[in-house]
Amino acid sequence: MTKKWLENAEFVLLCFLAVMLPILEAPKNLALVLILIVWLTRWLVFKPYNLRRPDALEFTLLWLLLAAAVSTAINWPSLGQFKGLKDTLFSVIVCLAVSRGNLSARRRYLLAAMVAFGVFIGLVWAGIDVLLGTRRYLEFNSAGVVTQSSIYLGVALVMSFGIAFAGTSRDAVVPESGLQRTLWWFATVVMLLGLIAMASRGAILAVATVCFIIFLLHRSLKVLLGGLFAFVIAFSITQMLPSKFNSARFLEKTHQLAQTGQIDLNDSVRLDMWRIGIAQFAQGGSPIFGIGPRNFQTITPSKLAFDTPLTYNYDRLDHAHNLFITKLVEEGIFGLAALLLLLGQVSVSLFRDWRTGKRLNWQWYGALGAVGVPSVAGLFNTPWYREHALLAMLLFGLYFSSRSD
Repeated sequence: MTKKWLENAEFVLLCFLAVMLPILEAPKNLALVLILIVWLTRWLVFKPYNLRRPDALEFTLLWLLLAAAVSTAINWPSLGQFKGLKDTLFSVIVCLAVSRGNLSARRRYLLAAMVAFGVFIGLVWAGIDVLLGTRRYLEFNSAGVVTQSSIYLGVALVMSFGIAFAGTSRDAVVPESGLQRTLWWFATVVMLLGLIAMASRGAILAVATVCFIIFLLHRSLKVLLGGLFAFVIAFSITQMLPSKFNSARFLEKTHQLAQTGQIDLNDSVRLDMWRIGIAQFAQGGSPIFGIGPRNFQTITPSKLAFDTPLTYNYDRLDHAHNLFITKLVEEGIFGLAALLLLLGQVSVSLFRDWRTGKRLNWQWYGALGAVGVPSVAGLFNTPWYREHALLAMLLFGLYFSSRSD
């Protein structure tokens, strides 16, 4: 068993993971375990052991892992057990494996292609399920409910747009044919149609925000008008889909809010979850390390004091419907600081590359989508875990890998 063989095996496993993430649970978990084993073997056996200081990215990832581990240990035993720590461990390993894997430009491109391939399979599968009546909404088989699936799709959409818009020639992926570029534009359109058909307001707002940022950076009226035109056409097409897809609910909820000024049941629950999370942090006695990852469900709202009563009585909690509040409650100030440091580090690197005009390649756009879409959509819904977090960490890894060329 040679170092080169392990590097190739690790890359194949990463490609397999990229395809499986949104569609199949068991193969995805198997791939994550094997990536962990291969990565540890490669670095422990074939890398000389030394105590060098970790670089900025490695330090941040270690902090993320330490926060999850300490919070889990302090709150053990707990209902969440090792789920949160496992999520963090795998996402950290994926990011390290990609960013420190010495991937060539071609291998980075192939990994992105596998992400798009998995999304395409997932959308076809989801569409068939909706038509057959086995699913109520268009959502991936293995990427969470529709709000979580739409975040995953939104991240992949921005990545696909980046490849179609920026191209791959500057990364020395040759030849870059016209057909290759056309296929990426086609993939981007399909993903946009899927996103709007999912009708998750948070994810649509997040993608629109990232697109607006891209417009501000390029200051191109062509980019702005092209983006608006694409959204209008995509909305029009999705409204013609069979009623089984429930894709009209985005417009229905928006119209209801504009006409009546009243929020619906889901939004009332969301506001209650925010209040529960903030109250737990302020009154729960665990502000530094939190109550443990994936332990939001252990909160008992009746034990917390509220200035005004909650809208409903809740028998079961899941998360705070806010990425940052959930992290604060579950892993405390220590865990939230680690996540903010990671997102800030990526954002600062993106800004610096834009200012210098260097490395504005498709990996740059992928990382922009990976930090922007979950952050904006996460203000209203899902925490930083599950498949969309793994995809974001993979794209962070691709971006930092490209910066080392």
